[in-house]
Amino acid sequence: MRISSLLKRQNILCRVQCQSRKRALQLAAESVAENDPDQDGLVADEVFAGLIERERLGSTGLGFGVAIPHCRMPCQAIHATFMSLAGPVDYEAMDNEHVDLLFVLVVPNSETHAHLDLLAELATFFNSAENRSALRKCDNADAVMRCFERMETASPNVKRA
Repeated sequence: MRISSLLKRQNILCRVQCQSRKRALQLAAESVAENDPDQDGLVADEVFAGLIERERLGSTGLGFGVAIPHCRMPCQAIHATFMSLAGPVDYEAMDNEHVDLLFVLVVPNSETHAHLDLLAELATFFNSAENRSALRKCDNADAVMRCFERMETASPNVKRA
C-alpha cells in the first residue's frame, strides 16, 4: 500500500500551532472524523479516546521528531492524517526528543496484517533523515502530497499496491 494513497489533501495539516501531544491528537482526531470519505461514521471524541488509549500503552513517538499515533476503530477502511507542527511538543518518545511530525492512523478492528505492515513501512519511511527534512519544509497539503509521492517513487523499499 502506498503511503500517499492513504492521504487526502483535507487530512494534511501543515505547521499547526499546538502546545501539547494531547492537543495534537485532538486536532488529528477531528481531521479524521470530519474528512471521512468512506462514511464510516467516525466521531472525533471516539477517535481521540482511541488514540489516547493507545498512547497509554506506550508512546508512539518513534524518535527523530516523529510519531505514528494509531488506534483500531469500527470502520471499513484505514484513515490517515499527516500533521507537521509549527513547534515540537513533548511526546515521551523513545529518544526523548520532542515531536513535530505525526502520521495518524485509524484502522478497522478487523485489520491486523495490513496494519502492522503499514506501521513498519511508515517507520522505515520516517527513518530517513532526507524524508523527514523534506516534509518539514512543506507548508501546504499539495507540497506534502508531492513530497510523499516523490519519495515513494525514488525509494526501492516502498511497497506498491
